[in-house]
Amino acid sequence: PRAKRARPARQGRAVLHDLSYQQARNHGRPTRGVYVASNGYMLAKADVPAGAVLRSIDAQPVPDLEALVSLLRVQGQGQRLRIRFEMVDDTRRQYETTAVMDRRWFPMQVCSREDAHGTWPCEGLTGEAKAVAVASASVIPVSADDSMGRKLAPSLVMVDFDIPYPTAGVKDFNYIGVGTVVDAERGFVVVDRDTVPVTLGDIEFTFAGTVRVPGRVVYLHPTLNFAVLQYDPALLGDTPVKAVDLDGRPLSEGARVWQVGLSRDHEVVESKTTVEELKPVQMGVSSTPRFRQTNLEGYKLKDASASLGGVVVDRKGRGRAIWASFFDPGSDKRRFFGLPAGVLIPVLDDLWAGDAEDSMSLGVEVWGLGLAVARDRGLADARIRAFAAAEARDVYEIRRVYGGTPASDTLRDTDLILEIDGELLPRMEQLHEPEAGTGVILTILRDGEEHTVEVEPVALDGRGVDRMVQWAGMIVHAPHVEVQAQGGVAPEGVYGSWLWFGSPTAKYGFRPTRRVVQIDDVPTPNLDAFLEAIREQRDRQSVRVKTIALDGSVRVQTLKLDLEYWPTQLFEIGTDGWVRVPFEGGG
Repeated sequence: PRAKRARPARQGRAVLHDLSYQQARNHGRPTRGVYVASNGYMLAKADVPAGAVLRSIDAQPVPDLEALVSLLRVQGQGQRLRIRFEMVDDTRRQYETTAVMDRRWFPMQVCSREDAHGTWPCEGLTGEAKAVAVASASVIPVSADDSMGRKLAPSLVMVDFDIPYPTAGVKDFNYIGVGTVVDAERGFVVVDRDTVPVTLGDIEFTFAGTVRVPGRVVYLHPTLNFAVLQYDPALLGDTPVKAVDLDGRPLSEGARVWQVGLSRDHEVVESKTTVEELKPVQMGVSSTPRFRQTNLEGYKLKDASASLGGVVVDRKGRGRAIWASFFDPGSDKRRFFGLPAGVLIPVLDDLWAGDAEDSMSLGVEVWGLGLAVARDRGLADARIRAFAAAEARDVYEIRRVYGGTPASDTLRDTDLILEIDGELLPRMEQLHEPEAGTGVILTILRDGEEHTVEVEPVALDGRGVDRMVQWAGMIVHAPHVEVQAQGGVAPEGVYGSWLWFGSPTAKYGFRPTRRVVQIDDVPTPNLDAFLEAIREQRDRQSVRVKTIALDGSVRVQTLKLDLEYWPTQLFEIGTDGWVRVPFEGGG
């Protein structure tokens, strides 16, 4: 029989086509079904591997690509699809999973080869969004002796976060953790930034171990290890959900607390324990700037139970801390600490009032330095006695100054901060949220001598990366705050966060972490300038690109564009989350 004309389809970055005669012959099976050549984003989230052969979608057979396209083209963004498949080399076993329809990040296309030119032009297929069904479930069962677990189970939710385009230094595509409901009426959830490290991605909440609903990022704290997410309470039906009442008073060492969280199997775990100590959370630095906790003292608990996160409460069930996972980029290890509720409440209060877009910062990272070492550095005896009287074990040393901030003109690494606005600095929380528009007076020890300097706080926004461009297969965006904090460089140019293998930027030797500062002879100091510089580019055009590494080294490279297979794409945050923005020009 005459072979079918090759017509692959792309859906959710997956590449699918009719099972070929060659594959069928190799494995002794009929030429029937749709072959997953690459599982991409949507199918990978659903655990459908490359090499699978799709059999049905929502119990509807898909004997060929045409049948698959007919089924998918009427599915809207976020629609859940039951997929039955088998592996191409094993027809005896079948598998079933659920995938979430993606039309936001990757358009659905059907491509056909043009024999005259050997190219594969693609036709985009649209679909209509369908309403997400309302579901409800009872609370997760808890054993009878876990009284605090029963009380807090309606306040804990599993959070899955999937990333289609890596931004802001993230390296992984899938994250999972536990969120704590802080406002059930409006659907606000607090989670650590090891679960939601960036804004660009898909959030899915699982309530009571049974009900899944989508969510979005509302606020991403630029320096502290928490994010605020939101779900639509109307989607939960009668599922019982209860907010945790936060109490910002600090916990003392030895205080009796309960650590309550969720395991990977959605089971509630509870541990009655004590606060071992309040200690600085100090994280290493990797070569790729990404979020890392700075300037925070966290609670270390004695005999904490293993979980994916949760909340730390007192005997009345009041939330005294978020039991959060802290990722150390320097060692690639994770540690759990209690993130004090006292640092959450001011941000949440501003968020409820609609005024939490920015977080004020001095623009420095500090580490604790023992009093004995500080004495060797020239700290006077009177100062030593003052810190000891305040029960402080350390003096805070500046380890890094953010590039391009007022602090970079006044402070330098190794300065010891002794006072802030005339008050002794025995605790890190005194560095949090200085007032906007008001200079902060610091007393510092530099080269064995005390100095008084004024530092203007800088505003760091809580939106994270809010615009992203895929150009020549490389993901670029405005330099994120960690580039300033860890690289010590001013936020100039556009930052190369990621590139896809096989793309022009990969082929011509480009590398992530470099900033693009010039396209041909046009400077690109920001993302708007970059977009204008690439607007008139055409397919197969050669482009000269000037980049700067984090260490300041400059490189000029040339690449040839391939806008047919690697077109320029622009995404930004809209009122309803991330949207694809039409980009006129650049292919």
